[in-house]
Amino acid sequence: MDIDALLRYASEFSPPESSIRSKIVQHTAETCPGVDMISGPIVGGLMQLLMRLAGAKTCLDIGAFTGYSAVTMAEGLSSCNIAAI
Repeated sequence: MDIDALLRYASEFSPPESSIRSKIVQHTAETCPGVDMISGPIVGGLMQLLMRLAGAKTCLDIGAFTGYSAVTMAEGLSSCNIAAI
């Protein structure tokens, strides 16, 4: 399977990245090595979907890098508790 085609398909059907998450990516790229460690909009969209389907009320982000996934969780569920360690 062509991975580029798969990524284009997933991007097309993923929710757009918020301005806050875009700023996190930009700041990380400018100040930290390893910006590719950020989960990104495709994984973030899947994470939000799974959280909604599971009815999550509490989320634990283990190994937070620059906060991208924690912000993604906060955006996905308006009334949940999030801990990032």
